[in-house]
Amino acid sequence: MRLSRILAVGALIAAAAAPSLAQGRGGFGRGGFGGFGGPVQLLQMPEVQKELKLEAAQIDLINQLATEQRNNRGNRGDFQNLSREELQKRFEQRRADEDKKVGQILDPKQMTRLKQLEIQRAGINALMQPAVQDQLKMTADQKSKIQAIQMEQMQAGQGFRELFQNGQQPTQEQMQEFRKKMDDARTAADAKLNALLTADQKKQFETMKGAPFTFPAFQPGRRRGNNNPGT
Repeated sequence: MRLSRILAVGALIAAAAAPSLAQGRGGFGRGGFGGFGGPVQLLQMPEVQKELKLEAAQIDLINQLATEQRNNRGNRGDFQNLSREELQKRFEQRRADEDKKVGQILDPKQMTRLKQLEIQRAGINALMQPAVQDQLKMTADQKSKIQAIQMEQMQAGQGFRELFQNGQQPTQEQMQEFRKKMDDARTAADAKLNALLTADQKKQFETMKGAPFTFPAFQPGRRRGNNNPGT
């Protein structure tokens, strides 16, 4: 599957799922691998900035990094002909690069808390992140099953493009039907992911979340890192 196709489907699924996300699945969608965000996106939330006690200089650097990421999103030509395994490696490398840059801005305590918030925000989908898998010492069989679950979720969302055939906008009923389909697929995936963990892994996973944090409610039109909706 080509990267452009993956990104297109992912973006549309995120938009379609927004009302569901507003009902307790994380303010701006579930982040991490298996979601549609990363540490920089998370750090643009004023609420997270306050939780981490970021200084003005740190926020400025985060904003610069976010701008850099947006400017680089159009450079996708070298991804077009890569296999799924190669794409996986590229995504993991980009995530590692992002973590490294963020680690140069935050102090160790802030970085630790950020990782906890990332896991809380992603929920059980955090298990799709290689770093989380390593911390939980997941077996090769567990990792293989997680990859299969990832593919099932992607395939469940592919029908979204069909709603825009011939340049027509989908009806409200079609959108509601798709959201229900995605909610059902997500619930099924969550159950499968949770069932993969041993009792010890479940206990460790809860510890990795740290102190509970309440993410902001989803607000359509609210730009990340902006307190003013629609601006």
